[in-house]
Amino acid sequence: MTNKDLEIYINKLKSGDKSAFSPIYQETYKSVYYMCYSVVKNAANAEDLTQDTFVRMYERILSYQEGTNFKAWLLQIAKNLSMNFSKRNSRIESLDPQAEEFRLEDEDSNNPQDQIDVFGAAKRVLSEEEFQIVMYIVVDGLKRREVSAMLDMPIGTVTWKYNIAMKKLKDELERHE
Repeated sequence: MTNKDLEIYINKLKSGDKSAFSPIYQETYKSVYYMCYSVVKNAANAEDLTQDTFVRMYERILSYQEGTNFKAWLLQIAKNLSMNFSKRNSRIESLDPQAEEFRLEDEDSNNPQDQIDVFGAAKRVLSEEEFQIVMYIVVDGLKRREVSAMLDMPIGTVTWKYNIAMKKLKDELERHE
């Protein structure tokens, strides 16, 4: 779905057409889940925060300014909710180590849990910042200038860190083949 198509659904949702929520959800679910997971590092909590993000988006859709980057706006909501959750629950540790697995999604699946172990490798070898940049660019499909604005970082730095992260990830995957 193009950004123009997404904007059409957003305008429908803003005008009260509740049926427009589903296509928006389908288009942005994966990105929101990955953003939440990158902050909380727990699949169950990421799923809950993903749902909370869409509730918050629905409640505040009228505050979204048409013509700006909707995905960036939505991912900022996800990031803020996830960071707040992490701060509140910083002393609680996960009891289920399997819940910590993060996998690259199969194209035919809508469930991020049905995935191959590329993101596990990414989490092992990349710094938090590198992981976040890779998620924004590869998973969310954001342009480097958009990532630059979201992270308040020069575009050259985003590009440099992205290239280093992709090299690290490639080396890690080749090592485990």
